Amino acid sequence: MEILPGIIARPIRPNCATATLRRQRRLTRSEVDNLVDLYATGIDVRQLAAAFGINRDTALRHLQRRDVPSRASIRKLTDELLASATWRYLAGEPMTKLCDDLGINPTTLRRELTKTGIQLRRPGRPSARRDK
Repeated sequence: MEILPGIIARPIRPNCATATLRRQRRLTRSEVDNLVDLYATGIDVRQLAAAFGINRDTALRHLQRRDVPSRASIRKLTDELLASATWRYLAGEPMTKLCDDLGINPTTLRRELTKTGIQLRRPGRPSARRDK
């Protein structure tokens, strides 16, 4: 059992090829003020985080600490569009085409159709029907 002490004694080093260390970036008060002002103009949090060199969650925490109200998530699929998409889906139109036409993510359409009780088709190509 002399192998075990040799393994334990070795220092554990991260694989330099895969480990990327990033220096933590702290914003000054004036930078946080600027972040808040830019957010108020309508700039997206992801864009702000990239511009300031910080993580998106960090940017959100700065805004929360300043009691900045978060923007409401805007529903892209209105009731009218959902009704139209439902009829088109039930008529056999592919979900990918519907999503492209409506400019929405397939996950959004799946979620909305499931909420309305529509049973979703299996993904992939429709099987060929043979009428006898």
